[in-house]
Amino acid sequence: MDAVKTLGKTLVASPERQVEADSDMDIVRRVQGGEVGSFDQLVLKYRGRVYSVVYNLTSNREDASDLTQEAFIKAFQSINRFQGQSSFFTWLYRIAVNSTRLTCERTGCGRFSASRKWARTTRFRRKSLRP
Repeated sequence: MDAVKTLGKTLVASPERQVEADSDMDIVRRVQGGEVGSFDQLVLKYRGRVYSVVYNLTSNREDASDLTQEAFIKAFQSINRFQGQSSFFTWLYRIAVNSTRLTCERTGCGRFSASRKWARTTRFRRKSLRP
């Protein structure tokens, strides 16, 4: 059955994505096995995509650059917990978004600070639908 995830394989939408997921998983296994230099391949492959996601959330080049680097550091530090239940990029994307969200909530950068400020200053009141 196509919809069932097999052990050790990530469910993906296309054969090209499966090849990419398999390639990433091979690199991850090497890193997990002690070849830490192999992580550079993942950084080179995904840094542009991660930067774009983070920049979209922060609207600031310096913050996006710092947070992108932080996401890769966190991914590297947690690489032994990656089990391949999703693609590597999906896992890295969640690390980047969560890290960016938390940083921006603390420091007031990007979209998160604006929505948080709005939520603090706006009170929601239910209005009657009657004229």
